[in-house]
Amino acid sequence: MKKLSPLEFIVLIINTIAFLGWIGWLVFFARDKFYSQEGIMLYFPCVPIFFVYIFIFTNNSEDNESDNK
Repeated sequence: MKKLSPLEFIVLIINTIAFLGWIGWLVFFARDKFYSQEGIMLYFPCVPIFFVYIFIFTNNSEDNESDNK
């Protein structure tokens, strides 16, 4: 795992807080929506959250090249 820069760490913390807030909102305020057909729309906010996690935790090719030298 690569060492995170301070900016990546801050984005990771904010993203995690947003993800936990979204999960909390689903659990406490949107329970009745799960039983309707529109309930699938509640899952769309997690897509950008997962993209941020993927971006932060994937290694760039530049990092791999510098490690091999």
